[in-house]
Amino acid sequence: MPNLATWIRAKDAKWFRPIFRKHPEINVWNARSRSIRLDQMDGLLLTGGSDISPEFLRQKIVDPSLLDKQVDPARDRWEFAAVQEALSRGLPIFAICKGLQVFNVALGGTLKLDINSKSEQRTSPGNRTAREQFGS
Repeated sequence: MPNLATWIRAKDAKWFRPIFRKHPEINVWNARSRSIRLDQMDGLLLTGGSDISPEFLRQKIVDPSLLDKQVDPARDRWEFAAVQEALSRGLPIFAICKGLQVFNVALGGTLKLDINSKSEQRTSPGNRTAREQFGS
């Protein structure tokens, strides 16, 4: 039976439970609630969540106020170690939302730390948002 390592926040568990229930052949190990031996895992699932803790970012943080205040350094520490272990063993990695950001940074990438929803939607007068083009 394959073992899947992940870190799922308590508030997200209700969304993942129905998916995992459909696949009883997969053992899901949640590092948030128990210790996991990564050497015994067959895959890694990186889920969504708050921003990555600043200590793990590989870039200068010009404006710390842009980062979420509810970061989870313990989770980030585990996920970055899990990514390295999964890569070294050639395990499949499925990344969702924040998980994709973690994967990017773990591979040496950087992030655009804040996307201002209004000021950056329009880069030139001719570049209209979808709402402006098609109505709401």
